[in-house]
Amino acid sequence: MFFICGITNGKDDLSYDEDLFVHSCGAYGRYQVFMTYFKLSLFFITILKFNKKYFVKTTCCDRIYGLDKSLGQKIENSIDVIINEDDLIEIEYEQNSNFKICKNCNYKTDKEFLYCPKCGQKL
Repeated sequence: MFFICGITNGKDDLSYDEDLFVHSCGAYGRYQVFMTYFKLSLFFITILKFNKKYFVKTTCCDRIYGLDKSLGQKIENSIDVIINEDDLIEIEYEQNSNFKICKNCNYKTDKEFLYCPKCGQKL
């Protein structure tokens, strides 16, 4: 008898509906909340999710922020919360980067491309 098990990483977009806001960059945008985690699978069935981390991405300037675990868990459990800028920890901001990342397949490409060369999705 044999067992098929493994540990992989995953990413889930969380449902967070908030009206438009004016971000510190001066543009209108929304928060997109997502969670990253590792999962233990047995026979391709997820048994356990662990090392969950919550993040927020702004749609106006693509800044990525870390989010407090308690707020992230409330959003994951569909509890209404309001995210203030004080709740966010800035992690990444790539305004002057020389590449774009495809939102569909996470492929890095030159910022001159309009479409992803790997999957064809508009960048």
